[in-house]
This record gives sequence, structure tokens and C-alpha cells, in this order.
Amino acid sequence: MSKFPALRQLAILLGILLAFLASPSGVQAQTATVNFVSDTTWAVSNSAGIFLNFAQNVCLNAQSPSNCPANATLYGYPGGWEADLSSIPGATWIWAPGITGATAPAYPAEFRFSKSFDLRGTPVSGTISIAADDFAEILVNGQSVGTIGSLTGNFNAAVQSQQYLHTFDIYKFLVHGTNVITIRAANGNYGCGSGPYSCNPAGVVFGGSLQFQGSAGNCQGTGNGNGDPSSQGNCMKQR
Repeated sequence: MSKFPALRQLAILLGILLAFLASPSGVQAQTATVNFVSDTTWAVSNSAGIFLNFAQNVCLNAQSPSNCPANATLYGYPGGWEADLSSIPGATWIWAPGITGATAPAYPAEFRFSKSFDLRGTPVSGTISIAADDFAEILVNGQSVGTIGSLTGNFNAAVQSQQYLHTFDIYKFLVHGTNVITIRAANGNYGCGSGPYSCNPAGVVFGGSLQFQGSAGNCQGTGNGNGDPSSQGNCMKQR
């Protein structure tokens, strides 16, 4: 039996306390996930960087795409936008506010859709899947990740960009703290060119996820996939 039981107990308690303090916030670190999708919460600016308002849902007609929301603007175009969106549930085709099928010119037209995410931990992965009619560039924190589609001269690329989702790895562009995801989308010189959107429609749809090291004491779940910050606890803040 130890001659100094009180000192031994004190040493054990001190060891437990040091181990507790050594972990982030005194709790075990965990991986938190933030899901995001295109919807009407994304801020829209024009090519000059002037804020216009927030995005609107758009559809070619009430049946195209198949997940056309009830309140969406309908261009009155026969059909298309067949990209399979099952991997990004909740994502809708969006475009700049105030545009209808009668708006002209449809080309040239370029808009930016942006949202900020505050990741309160070290990023460990990030992806985005996107389709566009006719062109889109993905930017994370001002850096270009990649592009899809075409504005002129490559009709096949423009068609492919709206028929399929294209996935990009954005991990290396993410930082601990504020991250800004921007989609620069533009309409091409196809269909009726500079005529109205009813014969040269435009839109973009996307979704993805961001993963980072958080802590069990500061995170509440992994989100609902609809960009709702309330479902992310204190791990993530959208602005």
C-alpha cells in the first residue's frame, strides 16, 4: 500500500484533467458536414459585381425539370434540363431575379450566385456537383475551381453541361473560417441568341458538401441539405 495515498489520488486526477484540456474544447474532435444546394437563398450580382437580390427558381415549363417548384418562373420552353439531381436532393434550377420568358436579350447574360460559410474547424474535404445552361465557373474564395459548358462555338459542350452533373473537388480551396462559394453562370449564343429567354433559356443547379474537424461540444448534427444554418449547430454559420 502506498504511504502517500492522497498524493497518488491527486496525481491521477491531475492526469485526467490534463488529458481533458488537451483535446479541443475539452471534448473529442469529430468530423462535421455542411451540405448546400442551389435555392433562393443565394445572393445574386451582375457581371459588374452589383448586388441585385436573391436568386429565383426557374423552369423551362411546369414539367421540365421534373422537380420544378410550384412558385418557379416558367420560361415557356419545350423541354430539357434532364440532369439527374438525385445526388443533391433539394437543389433547384435558379437564375437572376426579375427575369421571365419575355425578358430580352437572353444573350449575353452573366450573373454570380454567392454564399458565405464560416467553417469552425479545419477543412478535410469538399465537393460540388453542378449543371448549367449554358456555362458556369465555380469559384471558392475567389479562386477558380473549374468550368463547364460553352458560350459560343461548342454547342455539344453546352448541351452536356445541362444534361449531366459535373463534380469538382474543392477541398484545397477551403480554409478554416469564412469561405465564399460563387457560381459565375452565363447564357450562351444558342437558340434565338439575343432574343427572349422563352427561346434561349438559362439556369444553373448545384449542390455539395463541406467537411471539417469540429468537436462534439460545438456541433449539432450534419445539416438537412437545404442550406439551413440552424441545423448545423455552432460548427457552421452561413452569411
